[in-house]
Amino acid sequence: MNDGPRLITPLLLCVTGPFAGAAAGAAMNRINAQVSPDYFAIVLSCDFKDAAINAAIHGTFEGAALGLFFGLFFAIASAASTRLRCPRGLGLRALGEAIAIVMGCWLAGGVVGTILSVLWPQLWGFFFVGVPPRVNLPRFAWVGGTIWGAYVGTPIALIVCSIFLHRRWMRIVRSAGGGGKQQAAQQDPREKARITTRFHR
Repeated sequence: MNDGPRLITPLLLCVTGPFAGAAAGAAMNRINAQVSPDYFAIVLSCDFKDAAINAAIHGTFEGAALGLFFGLFFAIASAASTRLRCPRGLGLRALGEAIAIVMGCWLAGGVVGTILSVLWPQLWGFFFVGVPPRVNLPRFAWVGGTIWGAYVGTPIALIVCSIFLHRRWMRIVRSAGGGGKQQAAQQDPREKARITTRFHR
């Protein structure tokens, strides 16, 4: 186990976060544009025929912004949790899990939006954006719900992945300090002090 500072990991997270977010945002909005192009034509004030491409562009920028938010704060959390010793694989694994969490919230938001549109359609035009009668409301609500789900899912992913990374890191530390080193520490107090200083300074 390398005990030196690993500045590359937080830097990698700050760089890959926006790119991963941009790719995910573009893909999710491309899907949503197939479900309800009317949503993007209304919300983005664009022609119906341009809704799909505008949705992808908008999703790219929104996803990059959310990815930057996640990458920056997760890099800080991982650096503090591991004292700048987080392995790249551990950080990238958490980034992948974060994308999965956000996508799960994206789906959940779509389901909630669809259910609300069926049970309380009057919310649209009163609390949410008004929808013309020709527009399929459940489809419209699905898209809006997924977008809100992604927004809510990002801080949830940040918190969950930070906790997971810290727990995994502590297991690595305990594993690296076990075995022969643990036995030597029990026999020699100076060895115990050296190991404690090594992993907790």
